[in-house]
Amino acid sequence: MKINFTKEQYLALLDIFEIAGWVLHSHKAERTEETRQYTELEQKIYALAGNFGCGDMVEYSESDSRYYPARKLEEGPAMNFINTFEEDTFWSRLVEYLAERDLVRELGKEEAGSLDRAERWERLESFESRYWDEFQVNGIERLEIVELPWYETPDMHSA
Repeated sequence: MKINFTKEQYLALLDIFEIAGWVLHSHKAERTEETRQYTELEQKIYALAGNFGCGDMVEYSESDSRYYPARKLEEGPAMNFINTFEEDTFWSRLVEYLAERDLVRELGKEEAGSLDRAERWERLESFESRYWDEFQVNGIERLEIVELPWYETPDMHSA
């Protein structure tokens, strides 16, 4: 099978691979067997950069015979999508975790786990809306970790 791309489509494909690469590898630098098929496809696409007049978007490493995104690609439009995604994910997950914690504190783990779907959603929504209101006004400015009585601070000097 043969697929034809315009230069603009190829550049969009590079951005898509940059976004996918971030999701797959930003927290794990090593390539694994689990992601092998994706990195092999990425290498095929990166190898075509010169053919599309986009040689400045990827770099070839002689030391490991692999292509990597060049700074121009890493700092391109894909990074805007990545940054927006990470920012939205941070706030969403923070609100979800705090709401879940508060629900369990209010009802206990067993009772919170036994709520039917609609009741659980309604109660979580109540907690979440309070956190959304707080974070929209104050960000993390008023968010603090309170030292709990059962937590002992590790002695940093005894190592």
